[in-house]
Amino acid sequence: YDRIRNLLKYNNASGIIYVRTRKEAEELSMFLHRNQITNIDFFHAGIPAKEKNAKQNLWLKSPNQVLISTNAFGMGIDKDNVRFIVHFSPAPSIENYYQEIGRAGRDGKPAETVLFYNLGDLIILRKFAEESEQSEYNLEKLKLMQQYCEANHCRRKILINYFSESMFQDCSYCDVCENP
Repeated sequence: YDRIRNLLKYNNASGIIYVRTRKEAEELSMFLHRNQITNIDFFHAGIPAKEKNAKQNLWLKSPNQVLISTNAFGMGIDKDNVRFIVHFSPAPSIENYYQEIGRAGRDGKPAETVLFYNLGDLIILRKFAEESEQSEYNLEKLKLMQQYCEANHCRRKILINYFSESMFQDCSYCDVCENP
C-alpha cells in the first residue's frame, strides 16, 4: 500500500487503480484516506446501484478523482483526462490488461500505467484459472500475462505484436526501454 500512497502523494490527476478483490478496494481506500490522500474512492460490484452511480459520476466530472476498483469498473466508461492506470496485481490476461490501460490518455496527452507484480498474485490467478470452465484456455492466457510481466524487452512491442500488429523498434518509454 505504501507504494500506491507514494505514487499518489504528489499526483493531482485522474486515474484508476485496479485491485483484485472488493476487500482490497475498500482497505486501500481507507489506508490512503488515513494517509491524507483524499481525492480517492472505491468502486466494486457489491456497492448498491445508487451509490455506484454517484461514485462514477463524481469520478467522471472530477479533474483529479482516483477510483480504486475491481474490474467491475470501466466497461463503457469514456473519460478523456485519465492520466494513469495502476494495476495492484496483474490482470488475468493481456486482453484484460490492454483494455484496462486503454482507459488512460484518451485525449491524446501523455498517460502512465503501472503494474505491480509478484509470484503470490500469479498463484491466486492460477487457482482461479484452474477452477474456471475453460481452465486450459485461461491458464494459457495467464501464462502469456506472466511472460509480459517478466519480460526483459520492450513491453509496448509485446502488446502490439500480441494483437497481430507489427512494431519493429523498441518504444523507448516503457520501463524496460528506459532502464534495460
